[in-house]
Amino acid sequence: MKTIALWITLAVAVAACGAAKAPQRAPETTAGTAAVPGEGRPGDEIRALDEQITRDLATLGLAAPTDTEVTEMVVAHSVPAPLEGTAAASCEAPPTADGCSDVCTLADSICQSADRICVLADQLPGDDWAIQRCASGRASCDRARERCCGC
Repeated sequence: MKTIALWITLAVAVAACGAAKAPQRAPETTAGTAAVPGEGRPGDEIRALDEQITRDLATLGLAAPTDTEVTEMVVAHSVPAPLEGTAAASCEAPPTADGCSDVCTLADSICQSADRICVLADQLPGDDWAIQRCASGRASCDRARERCCGC
């Protein structure tokens, strides 16, 4: 009987302590802002690669895929396949104009970053944000490859 009374006392004490806790806030980053999807490794690496892709696309004069485009690709399972080889090698005719080498090198960089994002996303099964970043990276690679081939 004493054991039951002890368990009841412990249960009441635990419940009372839980009720007295302050409401939890959203996790904060070191900058004091709310945490965002992909926080921590490998999410930090995905975020850095995604930002690099966005900068590289801007250098090429290309827009990054919109959130709507990415969501539609993921839902429809129409994410572009990874690029095999180099961007220039995927063209029907090799680009020959001045500056095309730089454009195609940048396209290769975008595609390599996209591939790395997808590898990292595979380490986060069920993480919608990581899956969307992979899809966005692949679509960005496809746009950059088209830019290289059209050079």
